[in-house]
Amino acid sequence: MTRTRMLTLAAPVALACAVCSGDEPVTADAVEQALTEYVHAKYAGDAEGVRERTHHAISRYTLEDTYFGRPSDDWLRRHSWDVLRYYGTDRNEARTSDPEGARCEIEVYDVARWSATAKFVSEDAVDLVHLVLFDGVWKVVDSAVTVLDENGAEPPAENESERDAVRQVVEDYCRGFYEVDGDKVQGTCHPGLSKREMRTAAPADGGFSFMRSITYEEIVLLGDRYNARGNINAETAPVEIEVYYVDGEMAAAKLTAAGWFDYFHLFKVEGRWKIANIIFEPLGG
Repeated sequence: MTRTRMLTLAAPVALACAVCSGDEPVTADAVEQALTEYVHAKYAGDAEGVRERTHHAISRYTLEDTYFGRPSDDWLRRHSWDVLRYYGTDRNEARTSDPEGARCEIEVYDVARWSATAKFVSEDAVDLVHLVLFDGVWKVVDSAVTVLDENGAEPPAENESERDAVRQVVEDYCRGFYEVDGDKVQGTCHPGLSKREMRTAAPADGGFSFMRSITYEEIVLLGDRYNARGNINAETAPVEIEVYYVDGEMAAAKLTAAGWFDYFHLFKVEGRWKIANIIFEPLGG
């Protein structure tokens, strides 16, 4: 089993089953452990174990080019949390009697205050994931998935020639906010956009975690209002972009802007890169 990490944080910590303790640390090790448990549960046919590591409102997409068995235009299929019960059925061809010996290659790209972005390769798929520390437990909240042609197949090669195109979409998204151009922002996004941040209710209200969403319809309104007072200088404001992964059909990236950052999943739909999933945090305290 191979695990690699692009991010180095504090010294490794001893990790118990954090789903049981509900008190996971904000470290790359904890994120890696969460994803390891997710993958091993999939291999074991433990659907509830998979769902424990997954937010109930997961935004999980695959890119499709057929519809009811016939060739079609590219489109994004969204798979709900309920569908994860598939892993507990006999149709789960990734099931094995040796979950810990099966392929589980994890890269943790970045960890912030309560969110993280990573990739894992299992026997049957490549998953780009966003996680949030939801009620003290790291859970997968976004996923972009490429299903491999057969178990054990080599994952798609990264496509360096697409990096500039992905970077340009992310830059256009950011500059649309600075330029008070909601149409420009929305034009970078897929109509199925999921853009969310995690919030925590006040202690008097229960102190629970919840996800706040901004829809595709709302993103144009936000773009037209975010910098309407001109507090951000569109010429000098930061647009820092990291492209973590890109192949022929999906990509993962991060934008650090003036006052916030976004983690992105993008898909190449009908020849154009579109943002499908976003998890964001404000910068600062």
